Amino acid sequence: MGLGQLTYEILEREICDWNRFENRRQVGSYTGMCPKEDSSDQRRFQGSINKHGNPRVRCALVEASWRLIQFQPDYKPVAKWWPVLSNSKTTKSKRKQIAVAIGRQFSVDWWRVRTNRCTAKDLGLKLRPTLPTPVPTPRAKATKTAQSKKD
Repeated sequence: MGLGQLTYEILEREICDWNRFENRRQVGSYTGMCPKEDSSDQRRFQGSINKHGNPRVRCALVEASWRLIQFQPDYKPVAKWWPVLSNSKTTKSKRKQIAVAIGRQFSVDWWRVRTNRCTAKDLGLKLRPTLPTPVPTPRAKATKTAQSKKD
């Protein structure tokens, strides 16, 4: 899927039960990837992320977003940000901001998938089918035979 086995395991073990979140705002709050906000009357300012959530989940989501950018070009948030990411004039800090935005959206989307609110295919994510176990090559068979004779 382009998520990575380690990243997947970190998310699953840190979240434990995806059903504990009732809505997408709770998911975003738990990750700590929501922007700081300063609002008053007609004025609204959104700053950098507040980092009040789980730091391991936040780190895993940022890593996942870089993988999604590389391996999932049809995923909706990646497709949305692709023109900016592919522009050679985009700064490194802007690319990092975009990775955080994609990670935030992915956390909500993955919550939807894990709680059966939608499927990965609905979101534009391609899941890799389980690959069959490869047939050992003659050299691998010879190595196993030689090792068993030593034992």
